[in-house]
Amino acid sequence: AAAAFAPDPERDRWRAGRPRLRSTHHVLERTWELAAEDLYALRNRELEPATDAWLVNAGVPVFTGLFGRDVLTAGWQGAVIGPELMRGALRLIESLQATSDDPWRDAEPGKLIHELRRGPFAELGVTAQDGYYGTQTTSALYPLVLSELWHWTGDTEALRRHRGTAERALEWAERYGDLDGDDFLEYRQRSPVGIKNQAWKDSDEAIRYPDGSQVPNPIATVEEQAFHFIALCRMAEICTALEDDDAAGAYLDHARALREKWHGAFWLPDERFYAMALDPDKRPVGSIGSNVGHALATGIVPAEVAADVADRLMADDLFSGWGIRTLSTDHPSYNPWAYHLGTVWPVENATFALGFKRYGLDGHVDRLVRALLDAAAGLPGMRLPEAIGGQSRAELPFPVAYPQANCPQAWSASATLQLLQIMLGLYPFAPMRLLALVRPRLPAGIDEVTLSNL
Repeated sequence: AAAAFAPDPERDRWRAGRPRLRSTHHVLERTWELAAEDLYALRNRELEPATDAWLVNAGVPVFTGLFGRDVLTAGWQGAVIGPELMRGALRLIESLQATSDDPWRDAEPGKLIHELRRGPFAELGVTAQDGYYGTQTTSALYPLVLSELWHWTGDTEALRRHRGTAERALEWAERYGDLDGDDFLEYRQRSPVGIKNQAWKDSDEAIRYPDGSQVPNPIATVEEQAFHFIALCRMAEICTALEDDDAAGAYLDHARALREKWHGAFWLPDERFYAMALDPDKRPVGSIGSNVGHALATGIVPAEVAADVADRLMADDLFSGWGIRTLSTDHPSYNPWAYHLGTVWPVENATFALGFKRYGLDGHVDRLVRALLDAAAGLPGMRLPEAIGGQSRAELPFPVAYPQANCPQAWSASATLQLLQIMLGLYPFAPMRLLALVRPRLPAGIDEVTLSNL
């Protein structure tokens, strides 16, 4: 007990110098400040490659260890408190890039890691968690986060250092991720101890037909194509910064072609929305869920349908009043307590708010931010957990955390930080010594905020 309260000079120095938020809205101030502290507390110092490069555990108590997409997401969403999270994620994930074809680990050359944990099951080979690669998302997020680090710091040397890793990740997507040559990324499970669904929603239950039956592999989900699109765009930016215009042009050409093909393959005209996925026969899976919100954030959605998509996300069957659910309440598989079949994930919702902001839908941003702050106000310690139950505010007048939720969770903390950045429209472009303020706007009920030490 004495050690728990021992002086921590490093933490005190960081705390004295980090950005601070003060606001007339007590919940916003408390939740934001706690999120910054949680990211520091979740640091996994055993894995940190340098003092200026942090690694965070994905969550406590269950997700201790390295989760590739989690640390990348926490890095870019939480960049407002400093670049250390991005630096640490990029460096460690680079050191773990797959170099061989290993079905046991669902690994192929160039693919980036999903999970790295220690323990008796991993050491004995019962699981593949000593280095498991069953995800598409990490490989797409890596170029995004590398470009974000450059935006925040102007560190062109970091682009040179990590360019090869980002390029090999995209080469993996082209060579191994597109299983049938149709320009979309499909996933399949090869490892007997791996996971079935290897996209953003990675539980076995996540991808279902409208009748409730599970979609068999291979599957091409709507959001993973969008992630691949923004990875191509950001890789083009990286190549431009490094004065390789030919490579930049090739990446942009690919991104344009993907964008045109994506809309036609996934668009559901009757719903004015996008299908959750394409099944093995390339038929659209017409289930209505939150996946498409990620596509708004990447910019792949044509501007003429963006408001329709946003309105559908905020319709009553998806929007609970505390946030946007993972699955529509009209779906036969909807369960407010199921991991990906009805809960509300703060990490997703921050990305959706960013997508609304991107398309000028400020009213949607206001409504979603207020919902998440109301949820925080009703949860223990005003901390957003990994996931919240999907019940509407009419069903329950208070939010309830998903029963097995990690709390704190790194990307729920980073989502909290990013919500303020979205409200303020705060975006840096350090290579040009530019700090942009894009339509700064506070939702009703938040009268004043002061962000200092940025």
